[in-house]
Amino acid sequence: MNPIKNWLFSLSSTTFNVVIALVFFLITARITSPAFFGKVAIIQLLEVISSSVLYFVPGQIVMREVAYLHARKEVDKKVVEKFLSIPFLALPFLLTILLFPNYVRLAIPYLFLYVASNVESQEMMGMDMFKETTI
Repeated sequence: MNPIKNWLFSLSSTTFNVVIALVFFLITARITSPAFFGKVAIIQLLEVISSSVLYFVPGQIVMREVAYLHARKEVDKKVVEKFLSIPFLALPFLLTILLFPNYVRLAIPYLFLYVASNVESQEMMGMDMFKETTI
């Protein structure tokens, strides 16, 4: 695993996502009402909260363990399955969002997929397959 290569891929992906989000917010602010703009901001805030709170095992640990097993050529299916079960463990916490308004309830599948894709990308970075996540 080359940390410089992974850092450059991560930086380019992050920069691209920030630019797209900025353009989206500028267009949204121009053509919609402030209420809709606030709803989008609340959903993005939930995204940040779910990525920081609902990771029961930090992403760095997932990446380190998978990279260690990959380097020794001992990647076990059971270890990968345990890491992939993290989003399912977070699902009961996501269901508490049902207490919020309707537009927030509709974000539950998105937040689940967001946590799942982050776990998968950490595993792929651990196996030095990060290019597949940026395509």
